[in-house]
Amino acid sequence: MTDEQVGSKLEPLGLTSETDGSVSRRIEAMTRRQIFSTVFIYGVCSIVILVCLVFGPPYYISQSMFFQPNQTSTSSTRRYKFEFTGLHFFNDFLTCELKLNKSGVVLAGNRFNLSVYFMSTMTLGSRTVEEINQPIQHLTVTIPEGSDISNPIRIFSTGIVKFDQLKGFATLKFPQHMVMGGEFIWSFADPAHSMVQLFLRLVFFLISIIIFIRLILSDFDFHHSHIAMRLMFILDIFLIIGSDPLYVLTYFSSSYIIKLYDCVVSFLLLVSVGFTAFSVLLMTGLKHRDITFRWILVRFIPFLFAFVIFAAGSGYAVILTDRDPMSKINNVTKALDTSRMVLIAIYALCLGYGCYVFQSDVPNEKSAFVIMAILFFCVTVTSELMNALEPFLGSDFAIQLFSLFSCAVYILFFNFLNWPVDSSIVMRNEVDEDDGDNNVIEEALNANVVEI
Repeated sequence: MTDEQVGSKLEPLGLTSETDGSVSRRIEAMTRRQIFSTVFIYGVCSIVILVCLVFGPPYYISQSMFFQPNQTSTSSTRRYKFEFTGLHFFNDFLTCELKLNKSGVVLAGNRFNLSVYFMSTMTLGSRTVEEINQPIQHLTVTIPEGSDISNPIRIFSTGIVKFDQLKGFATLKFPQHMVMGGEFIWSFADPAHSMVQLFLRLVFFLISIIIFIRLILSDFDFHHSHIAMRLMFILDIFLIIGSDPLYVLTYFSSSYIIKLYDCVVSFLLLVSVGFTAFSVLLMTGLKHRDITFRWILVRFIPFLFAFVIFAAGSGYAVILTDRDPMSKINNVTKALDTSRMVLIAIYALCLGYGCYVFQSDVPNEKSAFVIMAILFFCVTVTSELMNALEPFLGSDFAIQLFSLFSCAVYILFFNFLNWPVDSSIVMRNEVDEDDGDNNVIEEALNANVVEI
């Protein structure tokens, strides 16, 4: 009779053959110090992500070019020349806004008419990439009560930077006998964010591919392994997809489809990790054969609802920023952000319950997974809170990038703790811990043997 036949005979009795379960999780073979060291390193990684998230450089960079009109001229039409160099496709976008300063100007009311004509030439090296001659804009400029600075006026915007130099002219036509100074404000994305993002996406993608291949070549059996191992396998697949190394195409394509795809896979990864961090805390006393598809599905349905809410909010931001890279929050985004916060609060309560009820026969497993779940939650909720507080929707992608990194780090450490190892290692460690020095047979006192 084969090992599989023996296992099938014993399984209805709640037993397993000696060969069944020959693969165990690494955490079962680890000492307390090893588990503590692993969780400590994970905590350090989480703290590094938090520090970079809170104290890192801003996603948006703005540079102001101030100007003052020539008072010797009586013309109400003024022309200003500017040159912008050192641009790169990692700048992601480029916008120019105009703010006027009414200091020293007598103005009846807080509104006046202004005509703006903008033309520019974009070059890459010595090659002309594009020339823009925008139609004349006839605008109504508003200066808020109690302020000398007008509301910003958008005069130029591009969602993709294919050039390294921009030269242009802005012609301003004021009402008769009135001119003002002000500033041109150029805004673009910090290229450091883009470069770090692409580098880490590629790193996590390659690591997840290596893990996947090693897992396939190991003794891991998806259908007969511990549920944590199966979740590890699924999470690794989601990490391969969620790392999305093709994100680099967003810097060269004018379509927002790639960013929409990235939103979907990123939040699918986030929700899957959140579900895993929570569900492993609910498996108190359950064997791997007790986990059914229905058990997983019932608990994953609320997370699917959360996925829809999170992806909808980010997808809506993608569409708006495609039209205007400096789009700000509106009533729809506020409602979606509020829904996110409500879901996060509910998840926090559920996570707290899971941390309270979780029990395990494996020493220190509870403390390891509880601490990892809490740290993952802290990084994610900080990312979402900062995203909700940002006035510009474009920062949504830069901030949520840290959620992606938090997911990747959690998956890597979760894989490490649940990696399949030979059960004989676990059994040998258990014997060593239980026996200690008692495995030495001591000679009984006053014992002798006499031949009869």
